[in-house]
Amino acid sequence: MKRILLALIALPLLSCGSESGPVTITGPILDISEATSLVVDQFYVNSGMDDEFSKTGEFAIYLRDAGTGQDLACAGGAEGMVKLATPATYYGDLDVALREIESTHPESSARLQIVVVEKDSEDCPKPINADDDIAGISKALTIEEILNKTIWTTNGLVAVTLRAQGTKNLTISAMVPSLASGLFLDKLSFTREDSEKEGRYFLIAERIENGKSLQSCQLNDSLEMVKYGMTYAALGLPISCYASTDPDFSQIPLKMSLWQQLESGPQLVGETEIRTIANFIGEKVLFTNDQGYLSFQTVATTPFFSSVVRLAELADLKATALNYSSTPAANTPVELHIFADGMSSSLVCAGKPQGLSNVASPGNYSNLDAGFVAVTGQKELFGSSNVTIKLVNRTDGKECPAALSNTPTELASTSSLTSSVLPSNALTFLNNAGSVSLSLK
Repeated sequence: MKRILLALIALPLLSCGSESGPVTITGPILDISEATSLVVDQFYVNSGMDDEFSKTGEFAIYLRDAGTGQDLACAGGAEGMVKLATPATYYGDLDVALREIESTHPESSARLQIVVVEKDSEDCPKPINADDDIAGISKALTIEEILNKTIWTTNGLVAVTLRAQGTKNLTISAMVPSLASGLFLDKLSFTREDSEKEGRYFLIAERIENGKSLQSCQLNDSLEMVKYGMTYAALGLPISCYASTDPDFSQIPLKMSLWQQLESGPQLVGETEIRTIANFIGEKVLFTNDQGYLSFQTVATTPFFSSVVRLAELADLKATALNYSSTPAANTPVELHIFADGMSSSLVCAGKPQGLSNVASPGNYSNLDAGFVAVTGQKELFGSSNVTIKLVNRTDGKECPAALSNTPTELASTSSLTSSVLPSNALTFLNNAGSVSLSLK
């Protein structure tokens, strides 16, 4: 099976010492001993990069010097990346250490990058080579820019967070509020004595009144990514057996429990106290045995009311009018894509299958009904502060909702937009290139 690697291009960071405790790296130069004292704290890879990785993949993380393009340090399967095998799963509270590359490399670096590659060559500690396909790469960063911060590759497909060994795990952001009413699981975190051993887990939501169990449901198949004791974030899993349309929904008393399936039968990992659904929503709820916790999304059902732009909101938009002046290439689709600022992969799109047809030449098009849909592989996570709408001439032979596999020809683009200006009846493209009108579906 191919492996996807993350290459981190040399960055200055806080490092940790060994048994003497954490050491602060002052920079601006990171030497190799400091590079190998870094650990991966959080990791995420998009599920839409390659059909081969739609369910599982073997990943590795590399730290590379931006000046020379040579790898400095890495973490692969042997270092713990084997546990982080499911795309579209945000892993946190990790302690995956980097090790020195077994090849010629600089002894120090001032600028680093994170690079994601589809790995066909030998795993870490061997360097990335010509057989590996780059899936994403971050911009060049300094030490101060890389430590204790979530770094996304510029195509928006991979996120990595680094910290120094011996320092505390970093806080994982809460998911954006749910646009739908209900009870949605954001994070699941637990520890096990046999956390190094792969297991199968399921969650039970049980309605208990007057000491009696009245109703229960299981999250089983939806927890396929949960195999080891760690933190799984941005899950967005609905506890759907309790309908938000029930008049008593918020006051239903529940107990949530996590179980591991053993050959001898289910074994309890941890359970919450009994509380009403209203007291689960938006809360972090500890297991009574202190072996983990569950946290749940907040709910904000008014579109574009949150401080960040949500994927679900964008997918609830439609284009009702379009005006543009640039001439696209012949026999290639013209599509609207919405990007998070700084990313080259789009969040949502609208093309011919979604109703954006007969717009292949410059002009003024009204009475459109082109609904945006989430791009394949994109998942609701933490939202985007700003987004940009682009009209593109697609040249990769695909059509929406497939992700862009190369850089399209940009026909027009808006300025950076916040949630407060969406939707709008008249969003003007830069350089007098036209306009687009959006409304809710």
